[in-house]
Amino acid sequence: MRPRIYQLETTNVCNARCDYCPHPHMNRTPGFVSFETVEKVYNYCEEIGQKYIALHHMGEPLLHGSIRKIIELFESGGIRTEFSSNGIMLPHVGESVLKAGLSRLRIAVDFKYADEMYRKLLCDFLKVAQKYETEIRIHTIVENDLDAFAKANPKAILESKSFDNWAGEVYGESELSKGKECYFLKHNYVVVLWDGRIVPCCMDYNGTHILGHIDTIETVQKRSPVALCKSCAQLQFAEGGEWEI
Repeated sequence: MRPRIYQLETTNVCNARCDYCPHPHMNRTPGFVSFETVEKVYNYCEEIGQKYIALHHMGEPLLHGSIRKIIELFESGGIRTEFSSNGIMLPHVGESVLKAGLSRLRIAVDFKYADEMYRKLLCDFLKVAQKYETEIRIHTIVENDLDAFAKANPKAILESKSFDNWAGEVYGESELSKGKECYFLKHNYVVVLWDGRIVPCCMDYNGTHILGHIDTIETVQKRSPVALCKSCAQLQFAEGGEWEI
């Protein structure tokens, strides 16, 4: 079974420090994906008939100076795109990614939620977003009140998510129920890091289990579990091959 690129990490640089994220402990070199690597990922997805990709992994995609161009490339080829953002930059550059045709935007509001100006500016963006077809999903893990965002954009989908400890990499007990199988293993999904290296899943934030490189993706075979699998809740993804909703 040929691997499917479930996520492309546009950058591992982030402008937030969420308590429930392992990013502060990451020791990988920070960087931004080159457009050459983006084109390699796009060409491979087109070759295997892949119609969906997430443009995030361990950073804030809006920090990438060419994020609009990246979205436009995939969407022009009929490959739907989505990414998760902390929302800090959306009031400034968010409309550009909507214009680019982004299929779905997920906004994690927890890090800056206490900042009144953040909430106001995000609401202003959400009002503008109603003009576009992009699906907007707003979520909280620490049970913040999302009603103000719903009033700003009634079409937005609000989600209260359970804490997950990133396969034991973040302190605390995962609140997710133990899954019966991992869809990364079942469907041979992989994640391409910003530097082109390939890791087995979204839990490998530190690039510990390198499977190969985008230049040699054809050599990545059907995989066996890695060390992270032992502590993983295995409920991150839906059978249909998109983020679980």
